[in-house]
Amino acid sequence: MKLSHIIFGCSLTALTAVSNAGVIYSEGFEGNDNTWSAYHSPVINTPSGAITASDGNNYGLIDISVGGATGAYTFFSGSSSVFGNGFSTSLDVFIDPTVWAIGDGFDYSSAVNNQSGVHNRDFIFNAGQTTNNGFVINASNNSGFDFNEGSLINSDYYEVTTAGWYTLEHVFYNQGGVLAVDFNILDGVGALLHTETRSTAADDIATVIGGNRYGWVTYTDMSLAIDNSTLSITEVPEPSTLAIFALGILGLASRRFKK
Repeated sequence: MKLSHIIFGCSLTALTAVSNAGVIYSEGFEGNDNTWSAYHSPVINTPSGAITASDGNNYGLIDISVGGATGAYTFFSGSSSVFGNGFSTSLDVFIDPTVWAIGDGFDYSSAVNNQSGVHNRDFIFNAGQTTNNGFVINASNNSGFDFNEGSLINSDYYEVTTAGWYTLEHVFYNQGGVLAVDFNILDGVGALLHTETRSTAADDIATVIGGNRYGWVTYTDMSLAIDNSTLSITEVPEPSTLAIFALGILGLASRRFKK
């Protein structure tokens, strides 16, 4: 595993519409084992208590008291070299901004392969407690495995002000022949709070970009509760479904504008 050290420009966009997504991997940390591995810190299935699981009875706890602050990872249902129609990954993270000290944070990456199944690029949520801006989450292509306040506040970011579960979602899609990735932050009921898009012309879909690689909490300065780790592939509706949908839209438009 490796991380890209190139940072690209970014712009705000609305959430890109994708067709029906098929979940091919889901980890809810129920039972006695899970599919996340310790980079150094183990992920422990933990019953609801002081923290109530995002879903089900358990959540995963990245326990830094055992291995230190260098996190944990998953390869979802397996590393892939096939982009197909795109894919998305998500992870629920419990954040209480009042308990993080200034200068503490975590990074979460979802990476993409090239068509040889080799690492191509990371897309990383950087999060942490800043000096004057509160607990913020930002997006980049790099993790320094440590808190970096300058990068956290050097562009658009989202400030977390309320304790709770937040979903960190990556949506990988084809935008004019080039890979684009939406970084979406959702609240505990799935409402979109913030989105940012990153893309570079080097990530050509036809010749370069493959499928998913890992989800990786590269570091965390506190033991971190996570839940609902997922990978979904983007499924294109059948032509008949598209036709029915289009007819429905035309029908609605006709009724709306009929005098």
